[in-house]
Amino acid sequence: MSITMSEIIRMDELVRIVDVFDQKVKGTDRDYFSNFTVLDRCPENLPLMEDVIRDYESGNNYFDNDIVIVLARIGDLMSSPYYNRILELKYGNHRVHLANRGGFSYGSADTLSGFYRPGQKFVSVTKGNNRVSMLYGVTQDLDARIAISLKFHSRDLSVEEMIRVESNDHNVDANYRTNQTGDHRFKSAFYARDPKAVALYEFCAKFNIGIAGTLPDAAFHAPRHTYIANAVKDAQGQTERYLKAFTENDCSKEIGGSCTLAGAMFLKYFSKYINKVDELNSCDSFAGCLRYYFCDWGDKSRPIYGKKARNVTQEDITGATTDYKKWEPAVARFVCLYNAYVDSTGLEFPGNQQTAIPFNGSDNSCWVKFISSANSLIRPQLQNIAEQRFF
Repeated sequence: MSITMSEIIRMDELVRIVDVFDQKVKGTDRDYFSNFTVLDRCPENLPLMEDVIRDYESGNNYFDNDIVIVLARIGDLMSSPYYNRILELKYGNHRVHLANRGGFSYGSADTLSGFYRPGQKFVSVTKGNNRVSMLYGVTQDLDARIAISLKFHSRDLSVEEMIRVESNDHNVDANYRTNQTGDHRFKSAFYARDPKAVALYEFCAKFNIGIAGTLPDAAFHAPRHTYIANAVKDAQGQTERYLKAFTENDCSKEIGGSCTLAGAMFLKYFSKYINKVDELNSCDSFAGCLRYYFCDWGDKSRPIYGKKARNVTQEDITGATTDYKKWEPAVARFVCLYNAYVDSTGLEFPGNQQTAIPFNGSDNSCWVKFISSANSLIRPQLQNIAEQRFF
């Protein structure tokens, strides 16, 4: 399992934006940037950032929580890899932006945002890493200036509170930028203490699942966490049951979002039958089913499949059916797995049923309710999917 960002980056760590550029952009790539020019003049008649900070430190003119528009030397600007994505900037995108614009434009760059940390005596940029990097790439001059809205943290703030304030400022910007990945948006929202992000973090943390590196030493990680959020919204209790069974059996280190949503919906529709099997056999048949197929199926199926034998994967369950990519086919595949598991292991189920999860019955049966709720495009195929072995 890869080391998460939170494990290797201190909360108070800052990196110089231009240093990251120097480390990652070299040779002909660096030359490409220098072929562009600055298209317009830097804003004038603004105080220099170093002068404003000097006056603040000496107690003249500027005080805690003041906001001042200043001209900063780009070589003086830092960024926090703890909540920001400074170490993951896409310099290829910078090339595209510069080519489309014909160079670097102060008019397009507008004003950056950042905070002065009195204890560390550095400025942490919350909005503008890309703009600083592009200006540096074009000018290759540490003394090139750019306008920034400089806020002064209170001297009595803890590092944790400074991170929260900065993250909140960054998060407002990040959520309006489409080129941020889901992980970047989640990390920014979490450190800004966005209630939804915190709630999802706490829910997943119960199962030792980390999102975007926010849980140090997490045993599992969830790259498509929005699906888990949807599962919690639609079926929280069933999502808890699914993740408990999945993680306790160590079915995979990666928690597939689509599979989690499908598993939760499977339990939502069919827990009546599953609970009856549990009652008749004094077991947790759903957890047993996951363990049987995700962990043991490779060994159990070797007499049948030989060298091709392998465990079932989440992708086997969630694989798209033609062009239809919603969760109903995956729920049907869970029905297939569960019925096959009960049959293979000899677990008891009510004698008036042909399978542990029956397909016949009254209009109020669980299967009929599931079929009725499904999209009409996939509805005719669902029973066939549930009866056809795919493993």
